[in-house]
Amino acid sequence: MGEFSINQAIQEFLKKSRIRGDIQALQIEDVWEEIMGKTIARYTKQLQIIGDKLIITHLST
Repeated sequence: MGEFSINQAIQEFLKKSRIRGDIQALQIEDVWEEIMGKTIARYTKQLQIIGDKLIITHLST
């Protein structure tokens, strides 16, 4: 897998996925660490899709 910006990785994932809403958010959670890397995944608390937006909640430091 090549290097992508966060935006590019998310857009690519959403483009390939056929499922939307909560089910799509669950799919993203399954591959989140693979797409974003261990560091970002470690600080991610929750992923949600609301409309056409991916909402990422991070852990407080």
